[in-house]
Amino acid sequence: MSTENTVTTSNVTPLRSYILRIAIGVFLVALLLAYGMSFQVSEGTQTVVTRFDRPIRTVKDAGLYWKLPWPIEKAHSIDMRKRIFNTPHASMLTKEQYSIQLLTYVVWKVDDPLLYLESLSREDTFREQSKSMDLNHALIESAQKALEGVVVDSENRFVGNYSLSSLVSTNENEICAEEIEENILREIKGSIRKDYGIDVLQVGIKRMSVPETNMKTILDSMRAERVKLASELKAKGDKDADKIKKDADLKAEELQTAGRMEAGKIIGEAEQEATRIDAKANSFAPEFYSFWRSMQTLRNTLNGNATIVLRNDNEFFKMLFEEPNKGEAPANITAPVQPVPAPVQPAPAP
Repeated sequence: MSTENTVTTSNVTPLRSYILRIAIGVFLVALLLAYGMSFQVSEGTQTVVTRFDRPIRTVKDAGLYWKLPWPIEKAHSIDMRKRIFNTPHASMLTKEQYSIQLLTYVVWKVDDPLLYLESLSREDTFREQSKSMDLNHALIESAQKALEGVVVDSENRFVGNYSLSSLVSTNENEICAEEIEENILREIKGSIRKDYGIDVLQVGIKRMSVPETNMKTILDSMRAERVKLASELKAKGDKDADKIKKDADLKAEELQTAGRMEAGKIIGEAEQEATRIDAKANSFAPEFYSFWRSMQTLRNTLNGNATIVLRNDNEFFKMLFEEPNKGEAPANITAPVQPVPAPVQPAPAP
C-alpha cells in the first residue's frame, strides 16, 4: 500500500506543476496581448490610431482605449498644447530696397491631429527626424520647418510694401509692426490650417537688425529724410506765421477803423451837443454868455506865468472896464441878475 501511494503522489505533483505553468503562460500572453491592444490618452494630448500606417480615427478624450494589436494598428500620441517657435534671422528688403534681418516668433498648436499626422509624415524633414527621435518630436520639428518657410515667404511680401521707418522710428505713429504682423497672420492662417491641420494663433516680429555694410547708407538716408522733414515743417511754420500776422494786421486795421469811426461819431455828437448848449446859453443870456466866454478866454490866455502887455482900451479888456448892460433880464430868468462890480483899473502901460 505504501508503494502505491508514493507512486500516485509523484504522478500528481508533475501534473499540477505543468498546469500551473500553462496558466502562468496563458496569463502572461493575455497580459502582453492586452498591453499591445490598449493605449492611454493623457490630458493635453490626442491619439491618432493608424491601421497599416494609415490614419483611421482620432481619440480626443483622456482615458484608456483599445485597438487591434501591433503591427495591425498603432496609437500615436499628439501633443495639443500651444507652442512658441522662433524662426531664424531672415534677410528681406524694405520699400526703399534696404536690406534688413528679422527674427520672428510664431505661436501655434495642433488643430486637426489626423491631418497633422498624415500631412507631415510625408515631409522629408519628418523622415530624417524620425530616425533619431520619437514620433511626436519628429512631427514638431517637421511642423516648425513648414511654418518657417511659410512665415518667411509672407514676411518678404509684406515688408517690401513698407518703408524702414515703419519698423524703426522715433515717432510711434509711424510704426506699422502690428499691421505687418496682422497681415502675415491673416495670410498664412487659412493655408496652414488647410495643409497641415495647424492653428497659428500669433505671429510677431521679435527682433530687427541691419547688416553692418548697409548701416551707413541707411543712417545717411534717415538723416536726409529728417533734414527734408525739418525743412518742410519750417516752411509750413513760416507760411502759417505770415498768414497769422497778415490776419492780425487786417483785424487790427479793422478794429482801428471801427474805433476811428466810433470816435468821430462820438466827437460829432459831442460837438453838436456843445453847439446846442452854447446856442441855448447864448439865447438865454447873451450878454452874460459873452462876458463868461471872455473870462474863459482871459483865463486860458493868462494862466501860469504868462505876461502880456496891452492897451487898456483894447477889445481884449473891454469886459473888464465896461459895466454890463443894466437892461431887464430875459423873461425866462426867475432870479434877478446881480450886477458885476467894476474891475480894478490896471496901471497904464509905460
